[in-house]
Amino acid sequence: MKYLKTTIFWLLVLFFIILIFNSFVFILRGWLFLLFIGILFLLGLIQTILSWKGDTFLLLTGLSCVGFPLFVILHNLFYAVDIGMLEGLFFLLAIPVCPIVFLVGIIGTITRYKFGIIE
Repeated sequence: MKYLKTTIFWLLVLFFIILIFNSFVFILRGWLFLLFIGILFLLGLIQTILSWKGDTFLLLTGLSCVGFPLFVILHNLFYAVDIGMLEGLFFLLAIPVCPIVFLVGIIGTITRYKFGIIE
């Protein structure tokens, strides 16, 4: 179980780096980008389930990967319905909050691995 959590964690870090790189150089477009976000969502969901009662930082990492596509979809849904307050809330949750929570999860997990605190 520990190796599965570790493998999924490093895959999420790799996907995050690719997503940031894709913001500057468009390598993923169209359906490939949607597939990429879907895989990121599924990996985050698996990470969340595996670390539900375990490590808090792994849980933060997984929840932020699940939250990002979910909040983007809700933002677009409320934009289409023209509900400005909820649209802005989900935009703020998706764009600045989820990446910051993801970085906190990464830093906390790597620090815990370095000092041998991971169970």
